[in-house]
Amino acid sequence: MSQPSTSHLTWLWGAHAVRLTGALQAIQAQQIYFLADQPPPMQAPQLVVLSSEPAEADQLTALNPLLLGKDFEQQSLKMIDWIQRAIRLMRKTSGQHKGTIVVLAAEQPDTPKINQVLTLTRNAGISNLMQSLAREWGKRGIHIVYLPIVAGTDPQALAQLCWQLHQQPISSWSYQPQLLHPLGS
Repeated sequence: MSQPSTSHLTWLWGAHAVRLTGALQAIQAQQIYFLADQPPPMQAPQLVVLSSEPAEADQLTALNPLLLGKDFEQQSLKMIDWIQRAIRLMRKTSGQHKGTIVVLAAEQPDTPKINQVLTLTRNAGISNLMQSLAREWGKRGIHIVYLPIVAGTDPQALAQLCWQLHQQPISSWSYQPQLLHPLGS
């Protein structure tokens, strides 16, 4: 993919985040870059939306430690890698608000209990990490938000919320906004 030429760059990774593409483009004309295994552009993103996906049913049937490790590596470590890359680029930008990283934590209440155990455990670990990063980088102008979402959340409403979080003044930043109802309901 070629280097984006627009001034506003958004990175997306994970199935939930990628579903927001059209909605984000409708809210604000911007360059969307889908993160995969290739390196991202060297231009600092203003908004990064990452999502961790619920554990797959076949992965959890026996709670196999090798499968659990593979799930952690595929989900959490890859997400952490993208966050580190984004922070490195955001740090170099000028201004008080250098960028926003939104981590969507997918929850699926209708999955078998054993699947919920891994998903909730992974989400708890990601939540703790995001809270620590938010404390460290918030005072340096990088807004980090952890946002739990439920299956069936309206992509338009979620994209709008991500954009609103990105546009917030620094004085109203919150690490984990409290949603009173599922988005789009």
